[in-house]
Amino acid sequence: VSLALIMMFRINVKMAFVAALIIPLSFLVSKIVVNKSQGYFKAQQDALGKLNGTVQEMFTGFNEIKLYGKEESAINEINSKLQASGFKAQFISSTMGPLVSLVSYLGIAAIGIMGAITAVAGRITVGNLQAFIRYIWQINQPLSQVTQLSSAIQSAFAAVDRVFEILNEEEQIPDKV
Repeated sequence: VSLALIMMFRINVKMAFVAALIIPLSFLVSKIVVNKSQGYFKAQQDALGKLNGTVQEMFTGFNEIKLYGKEESAINEINSKLQASGFKAQFISSTMGPLVSLVSYLGIAAIGIMGAITAVAGRITVGNLQAFIRYIWQINQPLSQVTQLSSAIQSAFAAVDRVFEILNEEEQIPDKV
């Protein structure tokens, strides 16, 4: 990435500054999406923990649950919360890739227009413009790869938060009889 930026600045400084704006704008878009979706990932992990606990309790206390006819209601409510928070988390997180690509494509369009004007004026060759745009793609590739993994990364962070939440609980000491 740094070599591509150096080459871009050697070709044309003004276009390189415009192209360099793609990186912070992409991070800004990513940060906004992560801030919106992280709460839903945490809610998804919380619901998953409650669902696992409920299933565990159902198997250990199956006769009591069957006796009172609570088989369906015990799981359905928690499952609905898990489904809703999971859908929202995945949906919001999945918008990151297209939004980062939009920023990149708008940057490439701006560079293309600036480069065409500069090439017509004779200050840059068409080959240098093509190389410049290729360098932008080299910068964009790592950003695209990170956005493809964002759902898995956010889910992992939410799970880690849940693990530390459990580890930080105060120890319960049983009363001595």
